[in-house]
Amino acid sequence: MSLWGSIMSNALYRAERCRDLAEECRRVAALCTSTEMRSHYSLLAEHYSTLAETEELGPPAYGGLTTSTALT
Repeated sequence: MSLWGSIMSNALYRAERCRDLAEECRRVAALCTSTEMRSHYSLLAEHYSTLAETEELGPPAYGGLTTSTALT
């Protein structure tokens, strides 16, 4: 596999992982009896969904922050 192919497969793996985490957060939010915790998990789900979309787009051509840099 080429370097670009490896980078893309890693990005797609991370995108899928983020989608899975978003779905898990949505399920936990649905079980929360506390409005505060339901909001917290719903917000986490939104963030993970956004990260998944960002990973699918790949690294920015302009050299901006990548997801891994933004998380540290």
